Amino acid sequence: MAQVAATGPTDTEALRLARTAVDVYTERRRDAFRASVEGSLASVDRTLRDIAPPPGEDAPPDARVDRLEALRTDLLLLANRDDSGVQVLEPPVVDRPGLPSWVLGTVLGAALGGLVALGALELHRSRRRTLVGAAQAAAITDRVLHPEVRLPADWRTRTLQVLRANDRETARLLVAQIARRRPMGGHVVAVAGASAGSASRAVATMIAVGLARQTPTVLAEINAAGSPHPLVPADPLGVPPPAGRRIPTQMDGLEMFRLDRPPPTAEDEAWTVLLDLARSGGRCVVIDAGPASEVLRLLPATSEPVLVLGAGVDDVARATALAAAVRIGTAPLLGVVTRQAWQARLRRRTPAAVDG
Repeated sequence: MAQVAATGPTDTEALRLARTAVDVYTERRRDAFRASVEGSLASVDRTLRDIAPPPGEDAPPDARVDRLEALRTDLLLLANRDDSGVQVLEPPVVDRPGLPSWVLGTVLGAALGGLVALGALELHRSRRRTLVGAAQAAAITDRVLHPEVRLPADWRTRTLQVLRANDRETARLLVAQIARRRPMGGHVVAVAGASAGSASRAVATMIAVGLARQTPTVLAEINAAGSPHPLVPADPLGVPPPAGRRIPTQMDGLEMFRLDRPPPTAEDEAWTVLLDLARSGGRCVVIDAGPASEVLRLLPATSEPVLVLGAGVDDVARATALAAAVRIGTAPLLGVVTRQAWQARLRRRTPAAVDG
């Protein structure tokens, strides 16, 4: 809860300003609520179209469709609500007659006269729509891998960050939960991010590094044009590594494979070469699809999908819709939560912080 305060030359003017502040904020919250629901509905509809069978063909029962239809129904019910989420608990009243006129009213909102307070509440409300931690990830995926992947501020450019002591341990634990004592040669692990900010590259790299300590592994990046990987030694002339073939890395047992664009079909030449590394070469292939999650539909049914969810980054409703689309065969959908380092420090300083 927060207090809205307004001042004015007269009691009447102060009351008018306070009521205007509440009305403006309420309307903003209503518009934001509608926009969020409409965006989630559009995401669900796109996913339903993507997984629909060709016209004239009967589709076998698909649990993904049932989940998406149920989610769509819930979103339609939300769309029909005229709800801003703001409730006035006490009407505005003039405080302390004789002093400069100011009004206090307790609302779930923020003061129009203090844009900083309004922005802080908007951030709090948006956090309710974004993923907080593992508890929400467990409701989106079939099994959440632990621990969370902590991302340093410079994780996008840090050279070989996964060889730091704490990252080596994280990689070992993630791989142990994926492999479950199985030999991973010949397996495909597909890592997709719920959004571009989920940090699927960091997670896929950790998994690949952990697997490379057990079996020859290839880390494949989709849509990697112009984005050199820190595991690949830098070319002195700045020439990017070639796409469509294996590239040595700084780590024994681990190779890279780059695709400059998502494959249009399962028969794409470079895509076929990549999957043959697992089928006939006995290697474990880890695919970092990034936000290009549609490529997971081109993978064999035996592949193992991993959905990366960014705490404080990814929208829960959209991640739920995406989770239904990236499932592969009957394999359980695994989840990994990433968290920026500053968020982790904040949670350690806040004893009451919870995931749910």
